[in-house]
Amino acid sequence: MNKFKIKDYRKYDIASLSIAIGLNFSMFVTEIILCWIINSISMMSDAVDSFGDALTYSVALYAVVKLQNKKEDRSVILGIVQVVIGCFILEEIIRQYAINEHDDVQPMFLLIISFFALAVNLLCAVLLYLGSKDKNVKASFWFSAIDCFANAYTIIAAIIIWNHSNPLPDLIGGIIFFLLVVWAAVEIFVKNYKYKKISKT
Repeated sequence: MNKFKIKDYRKYDIASLSIAIGLNFSMFVTEIILCWIINSISMMSDAVDSFGDALTYSVALYAVVKLQNKKEDRSVILGIVQVVIGCFILEEIIRQYAINEHDDVQPMFLLIISFFALAVNLLCAVLLYLGSKDKNVKASFWFSAIDCFANAYTIIAAIIIWNHSNPLPDLIGGIIFFLLVVWAAVEIFVKNYKYKKISKT
């Protein structure tokens, strides 16, 4: 059972969101640099997704700090950010596939970075899960939890590529990141709609 007092929830949310922002932005910088070396669509997608998560957590942090009486409106912004990030991921997947940049994936580096990405998202998910019942914080937890599944697939894809020298799992990984990002956004929109509908009754 969570024993934080209500006033402590806000301080915890601010600290956990700040940590999540720092970790995801660090992963974005690391992955965006390494994806050109590793030549991986999955890693590029995860890098863009990490940047989107950092923006998402920033919006949630702003809501927790500044907009305590209007938090329900900010979860929609979190969903919109995720849709925009999903569009960037899809565009990059199409671009790289069209020019065959995905054919020379470096599976060993992809495997190592994917483990780090999974650890970061697991840590963020746990920190945010232990926070308050604030809608923005819970929405942020949802994004981190979804990313863990994508990271787990990327680890499996790296192993397959390593053993079979087939870059197709990497391309599929990029598509999975895109679908999960859009799915998470839709979930936020649906939950926000249901929340507003309940609030009016």
